[in-house]
Amino acid sequence: MKSDVELMLPRKKEIIVYANMTEHQKSLQEHLINETLGKYLNDKLSIGRSVTKLNNLVLQLRKVCNHPDLLESAFDRSYFYPPVNEIIEQCGKFHLLNRLLERLFARNHKVLIFSQWTRVLDIMDYYFSEKGFEVCRIDGSVKLEDRKRQIQDFNDTNSNCRIFLLSTRAGGLGINLTAADTCILYDSDWNPQMDLQAMDRCHRIGQTKHVHVYRLATAQSVEGRMLKRAFNKLKLEHVVIEKGQFHQERTKPAIVDEMEVCMVAVAC
Repeated sequence: MKSDVELMLPRKKEIIVYANMTEHQKSLQEHLINETLGKYLNDKLSIGRSVTKLNNLVLQLRKVCNHPDLLESAFDRSYFYPPVNEIIEQCGKFHLLNRLLERLFARNHKVLIFSQWTRVLDIMDYYFSEKGFEVCRIDGSVKLEDRKRQIQDFNDTNSNCRIFLLSTRAGGLGINLTAADTCILYDSDWNPQMDLQAMDRCHRIGQTKHVHVYRLATAQSVEGRMLKRAFNKLKLEHVVIEKGQFHQERTKPAIVDEMEVCMVAVAC
């Protein structure tokens, strides 16, 4: 049983770390909310129903939190990245990640970094390469043989690679990365089980060190509401399992209801 295995493993500690938005992010968030809600309310008043897709607003707000470069309106379509210092300055969460990694590397930790967005992994890959770090990476486009090679390289005690970038779903199962004792969730999944599977890449049989999981989130944003909903879902799942009731649940909330709550959270 998984619970029996967990008793034999070293301790795992999860820490939620909040980042403040930059002024650039605040401006983008305010523009998206005002524009989308304006259309939504106009539709309601003029035709009695809304044709504006609020679920797309949730997606765009999450992009703002992860990095402004994820928004098509935020770059000139040349796809050239700005200087590394600008990458940090544009995004509060990326700035937090940079500070966290400096401390971890000073203590010789090996780190797994998970994101749901391959575009985020692209930005990180570029940033770390420019800083001179050797990086391993697995996402949905990486072939099986290349995956095996990178995993073997990362787990080698003589390897210089201290960062492994993974997409949450592509790197969530069947991968053993116990050379790492630190896991960073750059963004969270609507389905909390996906994040738990990501943590298990290093917190598994073969791990000899205590594992620290840092879950990054942006303060006063849609991410706070997502975390609250995910934790409530985990609690509910535990209750359902204890009662022997097994059924499939939706991993995403009702769109309009979620956005109504999201707007309250953003306005805080």
